[in-house]
Amino acid sequence: AQLGSALVQCSAGRVGSTASGRTEVAMQLSAERFPLDDNFARLFLGPMRQAVLDRQLRGLLNVHNLALGFLLPTPGTEEQIDVTLQGNFEAIDVEALLGTRLQSIQGFIELDPSRVNKDGGVLRGRFTRGALRLLGHACDEAQAEFEADPTQFTLRSLDIRVHGGKVAGRDPNAKALSYRFARSENEPGVLSTDLQVRGVALNEFLRDCGLVDAPYSGTLEGTIRLNELRGARSEDHTSELQSQFRISYAV
Repeated sequence: AQLGSALVQCSAGRVGSTASGRTEVAMQLSAERFPLDDNFARLFLGPMRQAVLDRQLRGLLNVHNLALGFLLPTPGTEEQIDVTLQGNFEAIDVEALLGTRLQSIQGFIELDPSRVNKDGGVLRGRFTRGALRLLGHACDEAQAEFEADPTQFTLRSLDIRVHGGKVAGRDPNAKALSYRFARSENEPGVLSTDLQVRGVALNEFLRDCGLVDAPYSGTLEGTIRLNELRGARSEDHTSELQSQFRISYAV
């Protein structure tokens, strides 16, 4: 089927019953250069749909064998429609809003078996062989395990190359980054991090911050632990930042 500029191929379609007796409508979808826009949110239900819309996704996706299923309510019960998803994607020049705008996102996304419905749900998976621009800084060789629900987005096992060095989660079994989505204009988003910085070129970092002629060089080593940094509208709230840096071979 043609969807916008993308040809979407549907295969392995079936209608059957699950072990619990619910009717399931299932299929596999594949597409090249599928457009990411507000229509993408139609795959989701309830608060997850709004959370996806709020991310302002733009760009293209290659979709590889997306297993998409719809579990229908059993007649005479208060069950609701559940949407199940599992598959692989390739991001092509994607943009997303997560407190700040992430640009030029490239990489591969493996979505683990996930389920959403009108009450919420959770998407889990991993991002590998990635690249993006964050606040003007070019990041590559990015990889992380992610989890997203209607209220927040978290990363574990985060590892990114930036300015010749590396930014990674301090503990691979703990959250490296968590962003709680804004609830309203009076309750903006909240960012928390627990990161380690190794070998980042100071001069390149300052240059991409706009300090073109900064007379500094060397490499940055240290940690950044940020406890609930809130948006600019949260004048009544405080955040806690713990950081420690060492500049090596600075002149």
